[in-house]
Amino acid sequence: MALGEAAAAAAAVKVVDAAAPRLLTRVGRRVSKSVERTKVLLTKTFQNHLEASNFRARWVKTIVSKDKPVDLENIYVGLLLENEVDGLIADSDIDPTENPGSRVIVSGTGGAGKTVLMKKLLLDGFENRQGLIPLFVELRNLSFDGEIPLAKLIFENLADEGGPEGYSLFETALEEGLFPIFLDGFDEINPNLIDGATKQISKFSRKYKKCSIIISTRPGTGIHSLTDYSVYHLQPLSKEQALELIEKTRFEAVSKSKFLTALKDGLYEKHQSMMSIPILVVMMLLTFRSYGEIPSRMTVFYSQAFDTLYSIHDAEGKESYKRVHDSGLPPDQFRLVLNAFCYSSLCEYEIEFNRESLELFVSKGIRIARAECSTKEYISDLIKNVCVLQPDGLSYLFVHRSFQEYFAATFVSRYSGKKPFAAYDQLIRMTGPDLHQMLVEIDRPKLYRQWLLPKLEKYYETLDAMKSKSAIEKFNLFAASLVVRTSDYAIPYGMARTDFTIEGLTLAHMTDTTISPATLIQGVKFSDQDLKKIQGIAKKTPPRSISKGDGTGAVVQIARHYIQLSKNEVSMIGRSNFDGLFRAYLSAVEDQLSKIREIVAKDVIVEDLIFD
Repeated sequence: MALGEAAAAAAAVKVVDAAAPRLLTRVGRRVSKSVERTKVLLTKTFQNHLEASNFRARWVKTIVSKDKPVDLENIYVGLLLENEVDGLIADSDIDPTENPGSRVIVSGTGGAGKTVLMKKLLLDGFENRQGLIPLFVELRNLSFDGEIPLAKLIFENLADEGGPEGYSLFETALEEGLFPIFLDGFDEINPNLIDGATKQISKFSRKYKKCSIIISTRPGTGIHSLTDYSVYHLQPLSKEQALELIEKTRFEAVSKSKFLTALKDGLYEKHQSMMSIPILVVMMLLTFRSYGEIPSRMTVFYSQAFDTLYSIHDAEGKESYKRVHDSGLPPDQFRLVLNAFCYSSLCEYEIEFNRESLELFVSKGIRIARAECSTKEYISDLIKNVCVLQPDGLSYLFVHRSFQEYFAATFVSRYSGKKPFAAYDQLIRMTGPDLHQMLVEIDRPKLYRQWLLPKLEKYYETLDAMKSKSAIEKFNLFAASLVVRTSDYAIPYGMARTDFTIEGLTLAHMTDTTISPATLIQGVKFSDQDLKKIQGIAKKTPPRSISKGDGTGAVVQIARHYIQLSKNEVSMIGRSNFDGLFRAYLSAVEDQLSKIREIVAKDVIVEDLIFD
């Protein structure tokens, strides 16, 4: 027996032996068994499960050690969670073995660390002081398609020996709170069975009131609605946690030391959105070792990260060797497939995949890149060899959405087909400022010439054609209705905006914020007469309630009134300063158009130097 397996076996025996005598006595009396006989039955029933769960929780593989597992205790960094009542708490505060009868849901997005947290809490549970025996249940292994009670499903999944005697003992132990239950991966349950699973867990919780239960899940699964559970949301890594994670990562000493210095000197603040995700912190460490720095241009980092992830295999020592890829593709062709896959999926705003959609978009990428490999082998590389995609329950996600954006941007910047404008436009309209900046970094001259200039010209032409129209007609170009905010009686930007407004926003991100429609809409001021009219309407209008939109489902009350005015009242726009604002806005767009034309002209002239 290997050393790790022997330790797991010893831990399994120890946790049963340490079970609180008063609990075992109570259980034994109820099933007519002595304390020793109860121990024997529990050991016989759950020995193998306890050994296996302890071993799998302790020994984990990481990006830098994919072939040799490491002890979780040596690399774990304490995480913080947030609850709207308790505020920020430490991970140890939700340990079910230290909080008998507790009901906890751990919620976190892909890559947030919820599975690692559950494993750490389980290991702590084997050392608990309450004399409890933790049981770890992977929910995807349970069948919720019938009427079998959850207790029976758990017993049949975990027990080595079933039978009436074993199950009777198990139920009695649950009633006495002997088993803290870890329900891992609620989001991994087949979506068609989610409702049934939720009902089963609810019934289980009501029946076994003394039993501690902790559930891990992603947001949006519906399990958060259980009223007797407290929901705790995993928080991003702080700078101190990121430093601790790197300190604990087994890695070549010189490179790690240099990377830690860079983190302390501002690297974390510069790339905070990525540095707050554990897997990306380690990925940056890998890239840093290969290139000696993290480039200021993020597109260069993504390119370097891909080269590093594609090439290295085991980064624990100073030497690394070429990874064997299932697809058999060389790096340049592998990247071409990845570019096309990311572009086609992001254009349809597919940022999370089930197996069917993943195979669909990957096969499309293979066809576009004219690569010779199977879809399944390429997906295998994405997940286990190149590590840019990770399974999360029944879904697949990029380790960070920015990777998908980078490869999509690379595809469109290298597109040489018949519809360059459409290729850019299809992607840009589905994304935000981060991807826009990537496009500028990768190939600004091409972007300006093939997309920005024609888009800005069309935008200006539309504005110019409206300059002789009424104020209301001009306003309707930017807003589908007139909505005012009574705190300052201004028109709030972002409410009832049109497609034209969104185009203006995108162009502003690419060029200058002075041509953002927000500067136009928010500058509207009403006459004193119209302000009094709005105040009168506000008195008759209750404040609107809106959702926070942060995934908690909480509802907050807006302290200000938002009023949508009728068609007759829209005439107030004609008495406002909107006409003057529009003229200034048209002039700003015209100035920006002249600058872009000049830049594009110079770019073309510079390119022609190749013939001199």
